[in-house]
Order: sequence, then structure tokens, then C-alpha cells
Amino acid sequence: MDVTQYACFSSSHQIILLGRNNKHQGIYTYDVDSGKTELLYESKNELINSFELLE
Repeated sequence: MDVTQYACFSSSHQIILLGRNNKHQGIYTYDVDSGKTELLYESKNELINSFELLE
């Protein structure tokens, strides 16, 4: 996984980030404990340059 932009910790065990995994560029969660990533959002027509997390 290539991380393009670090966003923030959503909890003490999860990071939200912008990255590319194989052919999927989008917003991912990264679980610190398991080391697994999960795709949250991927744009079909545009590249995502940055984003802001609002809680």
C-alpha cells in the first residue's frame, strides 16, 4: 500500500488515510492492531488529492 496522505487517528487503534492499494486509490482505514486496511471510499472518475475528516 502506498500512502499519499495521512489524515488522522479515528481512535487509538485506527487511522484514516489516503492511499493506493494495487489499482484502488481512495480513502482507507488502517487497523493498528491487525495491520489490515479497508477501502472506505473510491472515486470512479476522479483522483482524490486530499480530504478532510469531520466528526
